[in-house]
Amino acid sequence: MLTNEQRAHDLTMFALNNALRPEAVAALAKDTGETSITVNVEETYMNTYKSALEMFNRNFPAGK
Repeated sequence: MLTNEQRAHDLTMFALNNALRPEAVAALAKDTGETSITVNVEETYMNTYKSALEMFNRNFPAGK
């Protein structure tokens, strides 16, 4: 059985993978008028992970 920490990591990796796809980054650059986009992956991972973990702990308090 997965722990809430494992669930949060898996969800975070899925979200980052989708957000950092080349076509998603290109669309963001186009929308903002930028020629390049810089992403702090560590900070983005930690913020997303913490949010996901809070959600899982709230919805699955026993980790189940």
